[in-house]
Amino acid sequence: MLVEFMLTSGCRVGEVHQLNREDVDFENRTARVIGKGKKIRQVHFSDKCAVLLDRYIDSCPQTSPALFVTTTGTRLGTRRIQKIIQDIGEKAGFDKRLHPHRLRHTFATELLAKGAELSFIGDELGHSNLETTQIYARLPKREIIALYRKYMG
Repeated sequence: MLVEFMLTSGCRVGEVHQLNREDVDFENRTARVIGKGKKIRQVHFSDKCAVLLDRYIDSCPQTSPALFVTTTGTRLGTRRIQKIIQDIGEKAGFDKRLHPHRLRHTFATELLAKGAELSFIGDELGHSNLETTQIYARLPKREIIALYRKYMG
Protein backbone atom coordinates (compact mmCIF):
# COMPACT_ATOMS: atom_id res chain seq x y z
CA MET A 1 0.00 0.00 0.00
CA LEU A 2 2.81 2.34 0.89
CA VAL A 3 4.55 1.89 -2.48
CA GLU A 4 1.30 2.31 -4.41
CA PHE A 5 0.47 5.52 -2.57
CA MET A 6 3.93 6.98 -3.07
CA LEU A 7 4.04 5.99 -6.76
CA THR A 8 0.65 7.49 -7.58
CA SER A 9 0.92 10.63 -5.42
CA GLY A 10 4.56 11.62 -5.80
CA CYS A 11 4.82 12.33 -2.07
CA ARG A 12 8.07 12.77 -0.20
CA VAL A 13 8.79 10.29 2.58
CA GLY A 14 8.32 13.04 5.20
CA GLU A 15 4.92 13.92 3.77
CA VAL A 16 3.82 10.29 3.93
CA HIS A 17 5.11 10.01 7.49
CA GLN A 18 2.98 12.99 8.61
CA LEU A 19 -0.24 11.90 6.88
CA ASN A 20 -3.27 11.30 9.05
CA ARG A 21 -6.43 9.40 8.18
CA GLU A 22 -8.43 12.62 8.25
CA ASP A 23 -6.17 14.07 5.53
CA VAL A 24 -7.48 11.59 2.95
CA ASP A 25 -10.48 12.49 0.77
CA PHE A 26 -11.63 9.30 -0.95
CA GLU A 27 -14.36 11.01 -2.96
CA ASN A 28 -11.88 13.32 -4.73
CA ARG A 29 -8.95 10.89 -4.43
CA THR A 30 -6.77 13.52 -2.78
CA ALA A 31 -4.73 13.82 0.38
CA ARG A 32 -3.67 16.96 2.20
CA VAL A 33 0.07 16.91 2.84
CA ILE A 34 2.49 19.25 4.53
CA GLY A 35 5.50 19.69 2.25
CA LYS A 36 8.80 21.46 2.47
CA GLY A 37 8.62 24.85 4.14
CA LYS A 38 5.39 23.69 5.81
CA LYS A 39 3.52 24.35 2.57
CA ILE A 40 0.18 22.57 2.47
CA ARG A 41 -0.91 21.04 -0.83
CA GLN A 42 -3.32 18.48 -2.19
CA VAL A 43 -1.87 15.38 -3.82
CA HIS A 44 -3.85 13.02 -6.01
CA PHE A 45 -3.87 9.24 -6.09
CA SER A 46 -5.27 6.63 -8.47
CA ASP A 47 -8.52 4.64 -8.33
CA LYS A 48 -6.52 1.50 -7.62
CA CYS A 49 -4.73 3.26 -4.79
CA ALA A 50 -8.06 4.43 -3.32
CA VAL A 51 -9.38 0.86 -3.24
CA LEU A 52 -6.19 -0.47 -1.66
CA LEU A 53 -6.07 2.40 0.81
CA ASP A 54 -9.65 1.79 1.89
CA ARG A 55 -8.87 -1.90 2.49
CA TYR A 56 -5.68 -0.98 4.31
CA ILE A 57 -7.46 1.42 6.66
CA ASP A 58 -10.12 -1.19 7.43
CA SER A 59 -7.41 -3.69 8.38
CA CYS A 60 -5.33 -1.39 10.61
CA PRO A 61 -5.69 -0.71 14.30
CA GLN A 62 -7.52 2.56 15.01
CA THR A 63 -5.30 3.56 17.93
CA SER A 64 -3.58 6.41 16.08
CA PRO A 65 -4.69 9.25 13.81
CA ALA A 66 -1.74 8.33 11.53
CA LEU A 67 -2.50 6.89 8.10
CA PHE A 68 0.49 4.57 7.85
CA VAL A 69 1.09 2.63 11.03
CA THR A 70 3.05 -0.29 12.45
CA THR A 71 1.35 -3.54 13.42
CA THR A 72 0.89 -2.09 16.90
CA GLY A 73 -0.87 0.99 15.52
CA THR A 74 1.86 3.61 16.00
CA ARG A 75 2.87 6.02 13.23
CA LEU A 76 5.54 4.73 10.82
CA GLY A 77 8.70 6.80 11.10
CA THR A 78 10.58 8.03 8.04
CA ARG A 79 13.45 5.59 8.63
CA ARG A 80 11.02 2.69 8.87
CA ILE A 81 9.31 3.76 5.63
CA GLN A 82 12.73 3.91 3.95
CA LYS A 83 13.56 0.42 5.21
CA ILE A 84 10.23 -1.01 4.02
CA ILE A 85 10.80 0.42 0.53
CA GLN A 86 14.40 -0.83 0.49
CA ASP A 87 13.29 -4.34 1.52
CA ILE A 88 10.66 -4.39 -1.23
CA GLY A 89 13.33 -3.45 -3.77
CA GLU A 90 15.61 -6.23 -2.55
CA LYS A 91 12.81 -8.81 -2.68
CA ALA A 92 11.98 -7.65 -6.22
CA GLY A 93 15.60 -8.26 -7.20
CA PHE A 94 16.50 -4.68 -8.15
CA ASP A 95 20.18 -4.13 -8.94
CA LYS A 96 20.27 -0.82 -7.06
CA ARG A 97 18.78 0.00 -3.67
CA LEU A 98 15.23 1.24 -3.86
CA HIS A 99 14.65 4.51 -2.01
CA PRO A 100 11.36 6.39 -1.47
CA HIS A 101 12.76 9.28 -3.48
CA ARG A 102 13.11 7.02 -6.52
CA LEU A 103 9.33 6.51 -6.38
CA ARG A 104 8.93 10.29 -6.56
CA HIS A 105 11.21 10.42 -9.61
CA THR A 106 9.26 7.58 -11.21
CA PHE A 107 6.00 9.44 -10.59
CA ALA A 108 7.33 12.53 -12.39
CA THR A 109 8.83 10.54 -15.26
CA GLU A 110 5.60 8.60 -15.79
CA LEU A 111 3.59 11.82 -15.97
CA LEU A 112 6.05 13.29 -18.47
CA ALA A 113 6.00 10.12 -20.59
CA LYS A 114 2.20 10.29 -20.68
CA GLY A 115 2.31 13.85 -22.01
CA ALA A 116 1.81 15.96 -18.88
CA GLU A 117 3.15 19.50 -18.96
CA LEU A 118 6.11 20.32 -16.71
CA SER A 119 4.07 22.99 -14.90
CA PHE A 120 1.43 20.38 -13.96
CA ILE A 121 4.10 17.93 -12.81
CA GLY A 122 5.73 20.69 -10.76
CA ASP A 123 2.42 21.50 -9.09
CA GLU A 124 1.85 17.84 -8.26
CA LEU A 125 5.32 17.58 -6.74
CA GLY A 126 4.98 20.85 -4.82
CA HIS A 127 7.79 22.59 -6.69
CA SER A 128 7.87 26.36 -6.97
CA ASN A 129 10.64 26.26 -9.59
CA LEU A 130 10.31 24.40 -12.91
CA GLU A 131 14.07 23.81 -13.01
CA THR A 132 13.65 21.52 -10.03
CA THR A 133 10.87 19.67 -11.83
CA GLN A 134 13.09 19.14 -14.86
CA ILE A 135 15.56 17.25 -12.68
CA TYR A 136 12.80 14.87 -11.60
CA ALA A 137 11.02 14.38 -14.90
CA ARG A 138 13.53 12.84 -17.28
CA LEU A 139 12.46 10.58 -20.06
CA PRO A 140 14.33 7.30 -20.47
CA LYS A 141 16.39 7.00 -23.68
CA ARG A 142 13.84 4.68 -25.29
CA GLU A 143 11.12 7.32 -24.80
CA ILE A 144 13.32 10.06 -26.23
CA ILE A 145 14.10 7.93 -29.29
CA ALA A 146 10.42 7.09 -29.81
CA LEU A 147 9.43 10.76 -29.55
CA TYR A 148 12.18 11.82 -31.93
CA ARG A 149 11.04 9.26 -34.49
CA LYS A 150 7.40 10.30 -34.02
CA TYR A 151 8.09 13.99 -34.64
CA MET A 152 11.14 13.92 -36.88
CA GLY A 153 10.66 10.68 -38.81
